[in-house]
Amino acid sequence: MPLPADVPPARGDICIFGDSHIGSVKQAIDNRLIDTGGRSVTFWGADGPSFRALRWKNGRVVPDASVLDLVRKINGGSHDTLGPQDFDLFIIYGARLRAHEFFASILEHPGQISAAAMQTILAGWTHKTRAWRIAQAFARAGAQVLFVPASFPTQNVLDQKAEKKRLAIRSSKAQRTALWQHLEDAAARAGFTLVPQLEKTVTGNTLTKAEYAQPNAQAASDWVHKSPQYAALMIEHALAINADRLQLAAE
Repeated sequence: MPLPADVPPARGDICIFGDSHIGSVKQAIDNRLIDTGGRSVTFWGADGPSFRALRWKNGRVVPDASVLDLVRKINGGSHDTLGPQDFDLFIIYGARLRAHEFFASILEHPGQISAAAMQTILAGWTHKTRAWRIAQAFARAGAQVLFVPASFPTQNVLDQKAEKKRLAIRSSKAQRTALWQHLEDAAARAGFTLVPQLEKTVTGNTLTKAEYAQPNAQAASDWVHKSPQYAALMIEHALAINADRLQLAAE
């Protein structure tokens, strides 16, 4: 494999970059649940622990040799590495940015948090996420980047006692809106656009509604992944946000 700096850019329309969550996006596109307006879509990433083997080197995302075959399988062999000039639009999906953890860290400790303290908390939390750092690097290189965080855990996959103990966090719509705004502001400071989870998919326990569960979620105890229908909602929402942003920039 050539060195990352020697890889010529290969233009494309949209790149969906992420971890195992991008599987539901592919299912949604394959089932024609997403209207991309005729733009082609390339998937790039790695699932599970393999995502940790994607590294930032010489201005590109480069997989370790141990996961190169997996990356090729996901993207069809089109891009062994990924750079900010390769695509017109990057949608980072899931990618281990677990908004639920941030919400929990704030909502489980009630009390007023100053703006300066919130920025400090966010800076520390986001910097731990590799995909956030990649999004920032891509944006600084001039790429259009949208980031859709991993969705809240799915309601009713665990029994109620386990769910309440491990996952449920009471929140109001106003609280969720405020916390999403803090994340959006942090992303804007980093140069890209964060796409909040749609409120219509969320319960008062800061969970994703059961109707968006991954097929066979209960049998697999999978409260993490969501259905193609959920992916379609979020990708089309992201594309609409990007269209609005481009329209504002053109005016």
